[in-house]
Amino acid sequence: MPETGEAPVPGPGQILVEVEAAGVNFLDVMQRKGHGRTPPFVPGLEGVGRVAAVGEGTAGAPAIGTRVAWIVAPGSYAERVIVPAERAIPVPGDLAPGEAMLFQALTAQYLAAEYRDVRPGDRVLVQAAAGGVGQILVQMLKRRGAWVIGTVSTEEKAGGASDAGADAVINYGRDGDFLPALRKLTDGRGVDLAFDSVGTTTLANTIKGLARGGTAVSYGSTSGPPPAVSPMELTSPCARVAGGSVFSYVADAAELRRRAVKVLDGIRAGWLRLPLARSFALDHAAQAHRAPRSHRPRSPSRGKGPIVTTRRSIVPSAAIAAALLAGVGAAPAAAQLATVPKAYYVAEFEPTDLAGLQPYSAGVASTFEPFGGRFAVRGGAVASLEGTPVRGRMIVIEFDSLERARAWYDSPGYTALRPIRQRSGLSRTYIVEGIAPGTAGTPPAR
Repeated sequence: MPETGEAPVPGPGQILVEVEAAGVNFLDVMQRKGHGRTPPFVPGLEGVGRVAAVGEGTAGAPAIGTRVAWIVAPGSYAERVIVPAERAIPVPGDLAPGEAMLFQALTAQYLAAEYRDVRPGDRVLVQAAAGGVGQILVQMLKRRGAWVIGTVSTEEKAGGASDAGADAVINYGRDGDFLPALRKLTDGRGVDLAFDSVGTTTLANTIKGLARGGTAVSYGSTSGPPPAVSPMELTSPCARVAGGSVFSYVADAAELRRRAVKVLDGIRAGWLRLPLARSFALDHAAQAHRAPRSHRPRSPSRGKGPIVTTRRSIVPSAAIAAALLAGVGAAPAAAQLATVPKAYYVAEFEPTDLAGLQPYSAGVASTFEPFGGRFAVRGGAVASLEGTPVRGRMIVIEFDSLERARAWYDSPGYTALRPIRQRSGLSRTYIVEGIAPGTAGTPPAR
């Protein structure tokens, strides 16, 4: 269960952030098990939220209210967290919380950029291509013109790697034996560059699958520590083995910002799609830690690890439901609400941007009906579903399940709306299950 304590106070060079959501990464799971950190501690390193306070004498910090993301702020599984001001990255309000998480995207960015000048025709292997980093890395390599082979451990994950853009997908199953298939796909030549985050199960064969002069990059160990490599193994093929850590490539704040800009530019341009994440309430963080290892089948754009949010996922009262569903149909009885799960997509607008609400509303309406969506509020609410005030208006779309809401959010129709979203001046968008208190009527007290 979450613990309570005094709200932290930012010092010089720091900001206090109200956490919207915190990322759950394999590193968090390993630290919880005692690798690298000694309990007790508050888990979490990355997240997204809004600046609530700025430390005295802190110059150049994001303004209060700015939505920011971060990747190295210990204790991010909390409602508020202290973040170094120079390491807080402003992020667009129209990105879902899972999309705004930067840890995996920055990992993929440095991998794609630092180990080879990837050019059209280069053959590249991406292990675990259906995972969060894997899907993003495949997109970045395809952007550079590479011919990409992705590996997965189950047939269920193959679609995720393919939809990310992999030209060929190998399911190596339980034994991790992908080498014969790789050699067949490359006519015996091997690959010019390979990325391995799996470790024990795959790295030895990853190296054997290199072409002459090729490079293997080991940057993870989800199956266990990578095996030792003898230099003699590398002599004949003139191969190279390198290591990588995102923390080394973002240690400098200016470099962190530069890499983050490249990621955000790709998202704005529309060629980079960050996977959506499965969300858990903060008091269900233990379930979130089990989720990355559960090997559940995911839709192609949901390979990212889960997130924990500070929003409470609860069933709305009949009165709130009636207010939300005005113009949509009769509100269900309170007894029905307890058994019928709902999910809501929310788009919030600032007061000065209300002119963009109508074209955005019309564009959205043309895409969500095949997914069972329906308007719950058309710009008439004054309080957020997250329980925080909205100074302008918002659009709320109701779906019968979280899966349908995410399927629509991932659909080509919604993706095509991105230019309209950018012009409309959206403050932020998000998807929630259930409705938090204070949705109807006046804004809740702060």
